[in-house]
Amino acid sequence: MECTATSWGGDEGWALIDPVPGEALRAAAPGPVRWVLATRGEASAAGWPEARAVAPKTGESLDLGGATLQVLDGDEAGVRRLLLVEERMLFSGSAQGAAVVWPEDAAVEWIAPVRGFVVRHAPDNRSR
Repeated sequence: MECTATSWGGDEGWALIDPVPGEALRAAAPGPVRWVLATRGEASAAGWPEARAVAPKTGESLDLGGATLQVLDGDEAGVRRLLLVEERMLFSGSAQGAAVVWPEDAAVEWIAPVRGFVVRHAPDNRSR
């Protein structure tokens, strides 16, 4: 499946990361969207009346009610990376997929680029 936005849910609702506008995405939401985040620029909850745009800073965490998003430094200017701690999945903010710099201090098993396919981390394929 190719992604243009990613959602993750906990007990309190769903978080939407890097959404694109459109009714198709809204109709596909598996439940109420409570948070909207962006890996680049400012998040906008436009089109998601039950959600709030959140912009946690590097080092902060967002409790999604059963899931935790931790904000890491981006590997390029103006980008924030979001780590879904329990799933060890990194939302990179980059379209590069496997070419993204893997964080040294985070246990990452999966990487979800802004566009494209989710990539599984292979320790000997780390990009520097």
